[in-house]
Amino acid sequence: METSTLLLVEDEKIIALDLKRSVEKLGYTVVGLASTGEKAIEFMETTRPDLVLMDIMLGKGMNGIECARIIDDKWQIPVIFLTAYADDGILEAAKKAKPYGYIIKPFRMKDLQTTLEIARYKYRSQIAEKEKQGFIQAILDNAQEGICTFNFELHLGYMNRTARKMLGIITERGEAVGDFSASSILKLMDAQSLEAISLGSLFPELYHPVPVILDDLLLQTLDGNLLNVSVRVSEFLSPIDGSQQFVVSILDISTQKNMARSIDYQTKHDALTDLPNRAHFLGTLIRLWTSKEYEEKPYHLILINLDKFKIINEIAGHTEGDRVLRDIARDLESLFHYHSLARLSSDEFALLVQGSTEQTRTLGEGLRSILERRIPWNKEFFLLTGSVGIVPITQNFADSQTIMAAGDDTVFMVKARGGNGVEVFNPENTGVKKHRGEMVWINRIVSALEDDRFVLYAQPLSPLRAGLPKKKEILIRLLDENQALVSPGIFIGAAERYKLMGRIDLMVLAKSLTFIQSLENPDETVYCVNLSGTTLQDGSALSEILQMLDQNINVASQLQFEITETAAIQSFDRVIDFIYEVKNRGITFALDDFGNGFSSFAYLKKLPISVLKIDGSYVRDMMQDHTSRAMVAAINTMSHELGMITVAEFVSSQSVLDELIALGVDYAQGYTISEPKVLAP
Repeated sequence: METSTLLLVEDEKIIALDLKRSVEKLGYTVVGLASTGEKAIEFMETTRPDLVLMDIMLGKGMNGIECARIIDDKWQIPVIFLTAYADDGILEAAKKAKPYGYIIKPFRMKDLQTTLEIARYKYRSQIAEKEKQGFIQAILDNAQEGICTFNFELHLGYMNRTARKMLGIITERGEAVGDFSASSILKLMDAQSLEAISLGSLFPELYHPVPVILDDLLLQTLDGNLLNVSVRVSEFLSPIDGSQQFVVSILDISTQKNMARSIDYQTKHDALTDLPNRAHFLGTLIRLWTSKEYEEKPYHLILINLDKFKIINEIAGHTEGDRVLRDIARDLESLFHYHSLARLSSDEFALLVQGSTEQTRTLGEGLRSILERRIPWNKEFFLLTGSVGIVPITQNFADSQTIMAAGDDTVFMVKARGGNGVEVFNPENTGVKKHRGEMVWINRIVSALEDDRFVLYAQPLSPLRAGLPKKKEILIRLLDENQALVSPGIFIGAAERYKLMGRIDLMVLAKSLTFIQSLENPDETVYCVNLSGTTLQDGSALSEILQMLDQNINVASQLQFEITETAAIQSFDRVIDFIYEVKNRGITFALDDFGNGFSSFAYLKKLPISVLKIDGSYVRDMMQDHTSRAMVAAINTMSHELGMITVAEFVSSQSVLDELIALGVDYAQGYTISEPKVLAP
């Protein structure tokens, strides 16, 4: 038997010593002998015995019953009473001290042993039960769900801490304070319809095998607040009397609902301006279209595109650009109270309005006027304007997407005229048809890039004097879906306008380098590759070009890049830096279409180029037009003075070729020399 400690409280010393010997024979360790209740309390302050064996009738001061009550309140140590008196009054008074046993003097050792062992077992069992209950209570109180139990009459029996906090009921322990019923606590309603949930639908009938689960409810707490909750109701039978009981678990999903609402709001609104975004606007337009409300009331789509807004971002920075956008959004909101006002993209807004076309056009003019403003920057300012496109919504459109496409076409028309204007959609407008044609080509170009349907051609540049290397200009053709060749003149304009030339240029350069690397018997032929203006303005594209050159450095000297005068001037400083980077890798540059556009001679001396390609319009007409011949001669002479090589484009006849040789031009290029042919060894 495991040794237990015991405190003896007996006022008669001889009896106390006799008891001490007796309990020690039974295997207990006596940690103290107290003759009074006060002494017993002192012992308890310094030691914690497993049991207390105490005489009820002590001599002076506190009696055993009073002492036992203090011990139970402060330390919950089991007390066994020992007394020679066993009348009903004493027994009744002793019960209030919650003793674990009662031994009547005189007693037998077997009775003492049995009483002590039962007291010890009972105490340990109670401790274990308390630990178990505490563990269960901790689990319940820390559960995410609020948990309540109700009897068959739907009166509250128990609720955990989560439920008390959720419902606004403050209690010290799990037991409910007051006579709460399910009807007073579970005030539930449907979160969508706001209809009250009856208790009859919430609590199942007797012996219902399946729990009731209700999601997306609102719970009204006792202090009047509303919580988004999910409720589960199950039944169980009381282990005491077998009666039907209910357990209700309530999960507060308010945080998840708020988060979902926040996410939903964020996905439908622009973070910068807090206006509805493109997705939200398109949803509104789709609902209008599918409801056919426009057949009863005239509706119009208004698209607004800010003119040259990117200049503000590039020069003043995105912080200033963001401020301007917020100001515009605030002005549009305050003056035009339409729920459909939205920001579609960086510099594009839209709204749906009801009214006649004439009324909407007047409104569009008001919008254009509001958008026009001066944006101060340092000691200067930016002039900001807007292009406004209006589309009457009619059944002539196939769907909402074609309505938006019509808006894009209309805004394009305004921008083509310089912006700062208003245009109403007209499908017969030639500008609209041209824009739509270009948009078709955008998809075809992207598809051709993805499917590798661009073919490289090459046209020779014939040397007109001895000692010059052979050259070929790389040109491209597009294979359409039917494997028919498409001339670049058909799709290059659309590619340049919609920023696809960068991808095309990188593709041509990659294919050209692969071709040169594949030559089994390479010669000194120089391959001329064109770079567009959009490529020269794209820092990431230029970095990719340099990376490709470094990866093919052994053949890089067989390349020559051609850039147009217009492209060079638009990004002058960046182009100069790029030319020097490339020249360090042994690659030369040619300036294409020289003499057509800018003050060419003023810029020429600043550009580190090696070749001038004389604009073909002068070369083609030089035998019929004295001025054209004079220009060709002047450009050729000036170029040679600057140490540059000259190339005459568009050589269309033998007489033109003979005249170019007479003038001392270095290279000739044109159909008289050779037509472009598929690039091949």
